[in-house]
Amino acid sequence: MPNNNSENKSTAEDSENQIAHQTQPWTDETVSLFWKYENTHVREDSFYFSHQCGPALIMLAKEFKLLQGSVLDYSAARGHLSNKLLDESSITVEAVEYTDEAVNALNKKFQDRDGWNRASLFYDWIQKESGQYDLIFCIEVIEHLLGDYLESTIKSFYDCLQPGGSVLFTTPNEEHLKDHFAFCPFCRTEFHPVQHVRSFSKESLTESLTQAGFEVKYCQSMNLMTLADCLNPNSWKMSRYNYLKMQLIHRYIKIMDAIAPGKKSRLVQWVEQYQGPHLLAVATKPAL
Repeated sequence: MPNNNSENKSTAEDSENQIAHQTQPWTDETVSLFWKYENTHVREDSFYFSHQCGPALIMLAKEFKLLQGSVLDYSAARGHLSNKLLDESSITVEAVEYTDEAVNALNKKFQDRDGWNRASLFYDWIQKESGQYDLIFCIEVIEHLLGDYLESTIKSFYDCLQPGGSVLFTTPNEEHLKDHFAFCPFCRTEFHPVQHVRSFSKESLTESLTQAGFEVKYCQSMNLMTLADCLNPNSWKMSRYNYLKMQLIHRYIKIMDAIAPGKKSRLVQWVEQYQGPHLLAVATKPAL
């Protein structure tokens, strides 16, 4: 006689497995809807990567001798990185965002700051003349790009850089997307909670940039929070011993780099020691 309980249990397990693996591909429409929803919510500053790591990224840009002239903060969000960049007196700053609301908020926020150029809507920016920027920051963006948008975005960067100009990229390092999936019980769909659609390794990112004509000067995994914590005056509250230890190492390295500069920055080598979740790349448009 068949065991109905076993059959029901098996059917239930099969149903659960089927539900758990239902996924829908992101589309232009769903991406737009997702970020429209996100932008209506007031998040703590600490939610934003560019707030956490902005000072560290600027310091690394200086280490690579990139921070000069006209700088673009691509997909600037709430402007955390732009805000830090405007503290640098030697550059002018421009930003790009995807909605009128975001562009207007950025222009209102920074209109009285020295060095602020403007924020532009992506669809206006893409039509500008080529060869305008010395440096572009593309921070935690490319993992969100659907389909051919990755190739077209990298090409746009190449076109709008001056010869010898560079792009500084960050993206998660070899992220296993499915490990981070969330499940919606209402539509029975799995999805990445912050809309990541692709993952990069050092090799795959280098290949994408090289195919676009860039010279890849640097591409390594690291833990940017190591340096970010050293530059954050509030980090000591989390672990005083670790904070003081990192501060001493950081200051020693800076002194040694100043006294006896090597072929490769000791600061960059130090951050590389902590193989971690971040991939940082510097891609340069060949000089004429």
